Amino acid sequence: IVKACYNYIVSRSLSKREVDKHNMVFRIAEQEYFRLSVLNHCNSIVDFSDLDYKYAFEVAEHLSLEAMKQSEEEKIKILGKYYGRQFYYANTSWDDMHHIISFVSSLSLRQIVMIKLMTERFNNIDKELHITNSYACIEINVLLNYGMWSREKLPIETNNTHTIQIKTLLPTIAAMDIYNSLSLKDIPIVEVEKVIQSLQLNSSGRDKEYELYVGELGAGNEIL
Repeated sequence: IVKACYNYIVSRSLSKREVDKHNMVFRIAEQEYFRLSVLNHCNSIVDFSDLDYKYAFEVAEHLSLEAMKQSEEEKIKILGKYYGRQFYYANTSWDDMHHIISFVSSLSLRQIVMIKLMTERFNNIDKELHITNSYACIEINVLLNYGMWSREKLPIETNNTHTIQIKTLLPTIAAMDIYNSLSLKDIPIVEVEKVIQSLQLNSSGRDKEYELYVGELGAGNEIL
């Protein structure tokens, strides 16, 4: 099934960069599949029906197309490892696989690393610190809408650029499922450290104040 889809995609008119990404995601998937096979031996034999073959082909095509869209190599590796694990463990929840592939594609690498950090409860980081990078705060609040974390008390009015205290980022069961499915524990430490640095952690929790700005480009917000 995978080989048929692989050959089908390669036969299309693609740029060299697209071919490289296509090759990478399937190579990573194959490496993860055989790594698990060597580690745990053969897990199961799955007899696909004609309908399952169709669904499996569609998932493989989806994987390839999303991988070719990515500009961050680490995300392609995450997609590949996810795909390889799903086939090793004989997971034929095709709709779930489509959802996860689209989910990974829609997030930035920083958001994916944030899921890892939240699930690991920001190991070795002071929980009293605040995330002060406004763009990072916006990305984290998007993860709130995805159900990756929750907080007990939400203000009536929420500005998504406000600082966020680490201890308020409570991971959900869904976050743990994503953490395990995507093997987020394996993200290289260099990528994690880069994200932590970008959060601009600070002991001050004072939210930034805004006032209305009116200029040549029209009305907007100006940081005080």
